[in-house]
Amino acid sequence: MGILATVVGALIWIIKYLFTAFMPVMDRLVTATELNTQATRSADEYLRQRNGRDNEFHNEVIQKLTKISTEITQTAATTAKVLAKNSTTQEVREQTVEHQIIQNKE
Repeated sequence: MGILATVVGALIWIIKYLFTAFMPVMDRLVTATELNTQATRSADEYLRQRNGRDNEFHNEVIQKLTKISTEITQTAATTAKVLAKNSTTQEVREQTVEHQIIQNKE
């Protein structure tokens, strides 16, 4: 009977010790979970408020990028035409370090 009482007493003491060590950890975990929940709710509210506002901005950016692409294509075409018009074909007939003759073909 004494051994049983000692074992039960030891188990009660171990359980009490574990709970005293375990409870502060659980309290910190509960606090961290509450803070995480608040942060998540705050982020959800912010995203709900922001929803729809970015669509206008994204559409505006896409339109400007399309316009820039079109202007670059037009500029490249114009530059190619000017270069084609102003280019002359040249033939190098003889080339050395001392002497070079270039004849234009038209």
